[in-house]
Amino acid sequence: MKRSQFGDDDCIQAILDEIGSGTKIVCDLGARLQFSNSAHLIEDHGWTGVLVDKSPVAVQELHDAMGGMADIRQECVGIDNVNLLVPSDTWLLSIDIDSDDWWVWANLLARPAIVIIETNSVRGMYVCAYRSISKHDYGCSLAATILLGTMKGYKFIGRRDVNAYFVRSDLECEYRVPEVLRHQNAAVD
Repeated sequence: MKRSQFGDDDCIQAILDEIGSGTKIVCDLGARLQFSNSAHLIEDHGWTGVLVDKSPVAVQELHDAMGGMADIRQECVGIDNVNLLVPSDTWLLSIDIDSDDWWVWANLLARPAIVIIETNSVRGMYVCAYRSISKHDYGCSLAATILLGTMKGYKFIGRRDVNAYFVRSDLECEYRVPEVLRHQNAAVD
């Protein structure tokens, strides 16, 4: 069953069709059953991995739907625990924690083949302060995320609404994520 928010399941499958499924291990930070970038892989394609969310309700829904198929944890993800949460052999990493996404990826030591990370609509180079509590100061811009991905050895292959897609440069992925109309030709400045 496809569960992603913006047709991400189809984009993920297209990337996997090109580069392969590798270890079939997914790590979803900010995992929710609804709008999940990982549930389809786990439920329909035999993947396993780690699903993490700070919400007890979200974690219970994940346990009810996928208990036994993945390691489901209730934790607040941050720079202090990201390397304990993400398995070193993760093939696909999804980061959607609505706050410190950029900081978490910046501090990650593992090198998943695919990284999907939530961005905000701020133009230019922008990263919120770590652990910002402001409802208006959160996340990171696409430009800041592309810079981080490049520094970490990843190729940006497109954005689907708020989700930016990266593939490790050594995998030479030619696929491009079909961007949502409102983002096409948008300056990254």
